[in-house]
Amino acid sequence: MSKNGSISEKKSISEIQHKPLIKKEKVVPPVFNEPMDNLVYGLRYYILSVNKLDSYSNSIPLGAFCYAISFIICGFHDTKIHEKEDYYFKIILLLFGGIGQFMAGIFEYIKGRNFPSNLYLIYGIYFVSLFLAKRLSCFQEYEDPASPFNKCKAFFYGSWAGLTLPLIIASIQTNLFFLLQTILGFVFFFFKCIGEAKKIKGLRNTTSGIMEILTGAISIYICINQVINEMIRFQLLPSIPLQKENEIDFTKPNNNNNS
Repeated sequence: MSKNGSISEKKSISEIQHKPLIKKEKVVPPVFNEPMDNLVYGLRYYILSVNKLDSYSNSIPLGAFCYAISFIICGFHDTKIHEKEDYYFKIILLLFGGIGQFMAGIFEYIKGRNFPSNLYLIYGIYFVSLFLAKRLSCFQEYEDPASPFNKCKAFFYGSWAGLTLPLIIASIQTNLFFLLQTILGFVFFFFKCIGEAKKIKGLRNTTSGIMEILTGAISIYICINQVINEMIRFQLLPSIPLQKENEIDFTKPNNNNNS
């Protein structure tokens, strides 16, 4: 009796050991009774379950690179390193700052990552609005501080400073570099708002441009950090997480669905 029991026990143990590890529950395909209401859920199901995109794709490096290159090129313009606003300048604002960040933000939204999706969608809107303002010549320079154009510019940058405050609070749950990036972004918008309102050229140009370049440099580091640490599954480049577990760090095999 004990012999049969031991044999069955060994069999059950071997079955458990050789049974493939099931990492997530089977997703039931949606029933499209109302196609418009189920559009987002159906797209999420298709990407996560049919194509299994979430098991090997990380959109944060794309968003971080587009964020960085857009802020750096604007910083070059504000600090007079590249003073002329040519077509290359405006194309970068539209393609990298707008479309590139929109793509990253949408994919992060589909995968349920709250902070990076809001970050890249919000700043994608910012760079598209900046491109349209410059393309339509809404931000023309006038020496009179009381001109309606200058008041509009101060309100524009002040509004984005206010929108950045919730991102600073949210970034406390991520890591140190995302926190520094959002803080510098807020400081840039604040300096730009005060500089435009008071017509302080040093504050709205050189100081604001330096903040933009620093913000872009940190975002470049975030891009490289995410790519290298995720590919080698080892924290070669430090991210200094502010929370033990968060949605943006991919340094351990357990955090990657493909492992």
